[in-house]
Amino acid sequence: MIDFYRREGFREEVLVRAQSNPVVLKQTYLDLGRHFPQETLTILSAELEDALRHSSTRKHYKELAEILSNMKKIAGGEAVVQQLLSKW
Repeated sequence: MIDFYRREGFREEVLVRAQSNPVVLKQTYLDLGRHFPQETLTILSAELEDALRHSSTRKHYKELAEILSNMKKIAGGEAVVQQLLSKW
């Protein structure tokens, strides 16, 4: 269904679904970041903070590092990443 929304340009619907579904967020955050940078960064920040509380494997930390790296590609992402890193 998400692919349909993306293909048809219903980005607001994708954003709504990404807010409540981490799988959708992981699949769409780079695209959403181009259209809704602040909203996407806010959602990602909350998800990352929660994920770090429950993370325990090297693989999981590597995935989180990749997301942080990609967040820098979103407008305003560099500052958000620096803020997150200073907390941790």
